[in-house]
Order: sequence, then structure tokens, then C-alpha cells
Amino acid sequence: MKSCAACRKIADLADACRNCDIPLPLHVDPVTNNGCNWRIEAFPDVTPACQSTVKAITAEMMREYDLP
Repeated sequence: MKSCAACRKIADLADACRNCDIPLPLHVDPVTNNGCNWRIEAFPDVTPACQSTVKAITAEMMREYDLP
């Protein structure tokens, strides 16, 4: 379970990150990508204040989901 501090940080950034565009993921070989068959190379349209949060959410999603 995530700590309350992490939840508060995400909640505090919610309005600032609301309209950030996330690029589509790229298919990759899971052998070379820690078992995940996709990745996102960069987040050019994400504001600097939201970068670490978006990257953390993406890393969690990569552990939980594979692309079809």
C-alpha cells in the first residue's frame, strides 16, 4: 500500500498534471526491458512538476500490464 505522503503528493499535483499528454507506448522485447513488452521513451509534453509522478505511475503500470 502506498504511503499517505505519496497519495498527498499525487493529489497536490492533480490540477497541474490534469492535461498532460502521455505518448503512446512502444512495443519492445521483454527480455531487454525487465520483462515488460512496452516502454515510453520520453514525456515531452509533461510539465517538469509532473515528470517524477508520471514516471512513477508509468513504472507501476509497466509492472502490471502487457500490451496485447
